[in-house]
Amino acid sequence: ARPSGKLHAGCWQSLRQKLVRAMASASPQVGAGLGQSNEPRPDYDTNADILPAKRQKNPAQAQQETEEKPWSKRKRKKMEQLAQKKASKELRSEVLSELQSLQLTPEQVQLMR
Repeated sequence: ARPSGKLHAGCWQSLRQKLVRAMASASPQVGAGLGQSNEPRPDYDTNADILPAKRQKNPAQAQQETEEKPWSKRKRKKMEQLAQKKASKELRSEVLSELQSLQLTPEQVQLMR
């Protein structure tokens, strides 16, 4: 049988595993530099200084995020309804406190009977 030049998926995996084993046995430091080592970094290692821990944003992007976007019609109506409910609750509490201050005392009720 003549080889077709294509390798089966299982053959690729076994070939890759063999290559990884060969690289690991030839040079034990090849895979060690990928953050798998618990050893402290030497002072001359500048990788930590070059690459930031997190992606930093441009000042222009930070300003764009702080600017408020206009609300959609639906959200604006919802927010107006919430504001109206809050105002009515405050008004209700004020009215109840005023009525309570004007309420007759039990002695006054007895005199009216």
